[in-house]
Amino acid sequence: MTTITLAKSLEIGRIITTAEADRERELGHIKSQHKFECIDDNCDAQITCANLLKEKFKRKKEPYYIYVGDHSAACKEKDKIEKIEREQQERQESKPRRYISDKFAFLNLDKPSTKKTETTTRGSSTLTDPTTNGSGTTNGQNQTGVRPSKKALSSWVKLFNDDADISVIYNDEEIHIRDLFVNMDEVTNIEELEEDPRIYYGTAWVNPKKNGIQFTFNNKVQLDELIQKPSLMLYSNKIQNEAENGRFSEKILKKLAEMKTKNNRPRPITVYIFSQLPPQLSKNGNFINFYAKELTYIYYEK
Repeated sequence: MTTITLAKSLEIGRIITTAEADRERELGHIKSQHKFECIDDNCDAQITCANLLKEKFKRKKEPYYIYVGDHSAACKEKDKIEKIEREQQERQESKPRRYISDKFAFLNLDKPSTKKTETTTRGSSTLTDPTTNGSGTTNGQNQTGVRPSKKALSSWVKLFNDDADISVIYNDEEIHIRDLFVNMDEVTNIEELEEDPRIYYGTAWVNPKKNGIQFTFNNKVQLDELIQKPSLMLYSNKIQNEAENGRFSEKILKKLAEMKTKNNRPRPITVYIFSQLPPQLSKNGNFINFYAKELTYIYYEK
């Protein structure tokens, strides 16, 4: 979902468009797609210019900006971008589609406290049934214009484990569930992955830190010259509220970290992360990080 038109390049020290970034790359002034920031003076949220370093004939999409870090509390750009994203999502989900409803579904990333639409039966949801555009019906005889249901990440994980025949609709693209999941236990080089929305999963360790909880994947991967285990950091300010965050509260996650195997060794879990991009280099180039905008973008199994 492209919502950013401008970013601050840390390599050339000015605010530019993606087209300008591409030209600066050709001139040799920009060498990294990871060294961009939010344009707000009070924010240093990291931005990636996806596809920037790919050769033009290998690009499926033109370069585009995407946030891979959290905005500061004082950032004015955050509210503008979230408004545009909500409007884009509403337009996409309101389109009547010529689909059999149980073969296609949206990925529900909404916070439960603000919006909860979870599919519990084929073709229907707990709060809103599939709707038609007036020309179709929902009795299975004519489904022209039926809107697909919305399924949370946990439901997509179950469907994947059940080898279901279903596709997700994201950014108006259809991705079959077999292509949606990327096993990080089998990945060796991040640059070989497409820069597309996917659910990345694998064996991971839960590591309590001073400022939150870190999920560290078991398998080392290469990105540029760095070889490292990718990780996802959940900062304390996002996971402190036990009542609101449930199984993603800091208290529960610390208990996960204490789990042991029969041999009294730390026990890993399986972590699933929905991300629009594979893990990215940090701005300083020292870490390979996943970014999750909200806790709804993450799921784990013990």
